[in-house]
Amino acid sequence: MNKRYVVVDTGGLSKLKDTYEALDYIKEAGYEAFDLTIFWESARDSLGVVSNYQELVKRFKEYMDKLGLVCRQTHAYFTSGISPELIEKRFKIISQDIKVSKLVGAKICVIHPIWELSLDENVKFIKRFIPLIHELDIKLAIENVWGVKDNKPSIMCSSTASNLKELLDKLNDDHIGACVDIGHAEMGNLNTSASSIIKTLKDKVFTLHIHDNDKYSDLHQLPYSGSIDFTSVLDALKEINYQGDIVFEVSHCYMNMPKELYPATLSYLKKIGDYFLNYLNLSIV
Repeated sequence: MNKRYVVVDTGGLSKLKDTYEALDYIKEAGYEAFDLTIFWESARDSLGVVSNYQELVKRFKEYMDKLGLVCRQTHAYFTSGISPELIEKRFKIISQDIKVSKLVGAKICVIHPIWELSLDENVKFIKRFIPLIHELDIKLAIENVWGVKDNKPSIMCSSTASNLKELLDKLNDDHIGACVDIGHAEMGNLNTSASSIIKTLKDKVFTLHIHDNDKYSDLHQLPYSGSIDFTSVLDALKEINYQGDIVFEVSHCYMNMPKELYPATLSYLKKIGDYFLNYLNLSIV
C-alpha cells in the first residue's frame, strides 16, 4: 500500500510573507506533506506566469527538500470571464502550473472548470491539457465548484454528482479525475452532498479538499466547527476504498486569527487528519 499523508494547503496562511514561510509553519506543526497553492503570491508573481519559473521552482524544491517536506498536489490558477483572451490566458497559465507541478514532484494538479461555460465547452477546454498531462504523467483533478446567478451560487457543470460524472465520462481519460471539495458539495442550494459525489465517482476520486461550513456559505473552516456530517463523508470514502491523501483547505479559518496562533491551529488540524486516516484504516506511519 502506498503511503498516505495528511496534507494542508499553503494558500490559506495568507498573513505570512510567502510560501517559504508557510512551509516553515507546516513543518513545525508536524506535517510531512503539503498542497502548493501556485497562484498565492499574486497573478503577477505566480509561478504560473513568470518566465523564469524553472529557476524559481528549482530553488523552492531545494528548500522543501531541505525541510523534508513532500508536495503531494498543487492548485492551479482560476478566474472568471469567458472572453477569448481570458480563456487563452487561463489555458496558458494552467499549462505552466502543470509544468510547475511536475518540477516540485506533485502527482496531481487541481483545476476549476470555467463556470460560465457549458459542460461540453468545458470538455473541449480541458481536453487541450491531455497531451501535456500524459507527457509529464501528471493527473488532473477537476474540482466540484459552482456558478453564480442572481449573486447566489448556482449549479454548473461540476457542481453535482451527476454533472461531474458526466464531465469525467466525456473526458474519458485515465489521467483525469475529481478533487471532491467537501465544503462545496455540502452547500444546501446545490442539491448534492459530499457522500453522493464520492459514491458516484468511486475510483475517479483522486483527491479531496476538506473543510467545514454552515451549508449556506463557502466558509472553509476547520472540520467539526460547522454543520457538515464528517462521519457520513468518511463512511463514503471507506465504501469506495479511497486510497488518496487527507487534504485540508481551511483557508478562511486563519483570516481573523493572529499568525501567532497558526502553529497551534495547524497542529490541531493535523490531529484531525490523523483521526481521519485512522478511521479509514489507512497507514499514517
